[in-house]
Amino acid sequence: MTAYDPPPADFDPLTAPAQDLDKFGFPPRPDPKRLPLLHAFWQKMFESRSHFERFDISPADLELVADLRVNSRGPAIDLLARRQSSLNWSGAYLTPRDGTIFDSIHGAWQVPTPSKPAAAAAGNLFFSSSTWIGLDGQRRYYQSSLPQIGTGQDLDIATGVSQEQYRAWWQWWARDVSGAGIPIPLPFPTIKHLDFIMANVCANPGRNSAKFLIKNISNGQAMLFDQAAPIPNPGFPALRISGATAEWILERPSVGSQIQVLPDYGTVLFSDCLAVATNPSTGAQVERDVEVPKLIDMYEMRSNPQRTAKISIARPVDEDRVMTVYR
Repeated sequence: MTAYDPPPADFDPLTAPAQDLDKFGFPPRPDPKRLPLLHAFWQKMFESRSHFERFDISPADLELVADLRVNSRGPAIDLLARRQSSLNWSGAYLTPRDGTIFDSIHGAWQVPTPSKPAAAAAGNLFFSSSTWIGLDGQRRYYQSSLPQIGTGQDLDIATGVSQEQYRAWWQWWARDVSGAGIPIPLPFPTIKHLDFIMANVCANPGRNSAKFLIKNISNGQAMLFDQAAPIPNPGFPALRISGATAEWILERPSVGSQIQVLPDYGTVLFSDCLAVATNPSTGAQVERDVEVPKLIDMYEMRSNPQRTAKISIARPVDEDRVMTVYR
């Protein structure tokens, strides 16, 4: 990991020189003529004051999450179908076209409030959900991986009193790579329900590392860092971001092999949805919105009688917004 020292309090990413942006780990400021949607996202993210903190992973951080495995794999799907189903994902994704591959993904959402589902079984005392954006992870190919960043929203009622739990987190999931299923909680920004979050994940040159950025617009707190991709085996090169998909997802995580019970989260509206793709042959970049995304509905298995039931539905809104609705 590359952690950057926080910029000074009066640092303004909208006007700072390019060398200062690079010094503090920021991606290059988007050109408003070549990438107008990305430039607008940048303006929105930094028009209010930001307070950055340095992030270093400690052994204690890893111990806290050593038993948590987030099953971020997408469903086995028909990539030609526009609407698909999954046991753990609900949301939207894009695939590249015209010979391009995705370089970055951007998005915003309001942190949902978890509540006990009306149909929850009597023995269900813990409910868990994650809201995130990421690159790849949808197609099941050899050494696929998924850099992602987002927020977690849980509900614990084991004591008889409902306790809501919120966190920011990041992860670089990788298929068949030991230890790559661990989500890392971020100590900053602090999160509570109804906070407005903006985030992005950008592939660095070489595509074997990525830049992660998350900002809580509601309190101005932000964190920015670079992370190398997982190494599949000792002596092997790190995995690379293929740029095969870009996702905006509401998920129910797993502990071990057990998928958690999804809370009634109401509605999540992903806004400012944008992915930037590059033609590897020409270097030309193109912006992609979510006017025509692939949609994923989440279902669960029920008994008495045995059946499947959809519990989260994805819906398109407009060219830069998609939503998921608890059902």
